[in-house]
Amino acid sequence: MQTCIVKVRKDGLLSPPKKVRDQLRRRVGDDLEIVMRPRRTKTPLEEVREKLNNLVMPEEAERWLHAPWTIFEGRRPIDLINQGEGDRVVQVLGRLEEGIHF
Repeated sequence: MQTCIVKVRKDGLLSPPKKVRDQLRRRVGDDLEIVMRPRRTKTPLEEVREKLNNLVMPEEAERWLHAPWTIFEGRRPIDLINQGEGDRVVQVLGRLEEGIHF
């Protein structure tokens, strides 16, 4: 896996250096479409805790993490996070922050 520094364009998208784009095109052809995401700086659990702290008191946040929820098919958010599905929990909390209730 190759790591490179990317530039953030004015439209908010990330752009790898021309040298990297050219190397990739030589390998896969001109039909290359480069899709990049910013590197995550926080763990899913840290993101979830941050969002929960914006929504509820800290003691309620812990209860929320360890309770089964219908939105997660009766599973607990902490279990989803531990099983690699933390992005799903972050997405639900993001919707709640925006005022979308389930």
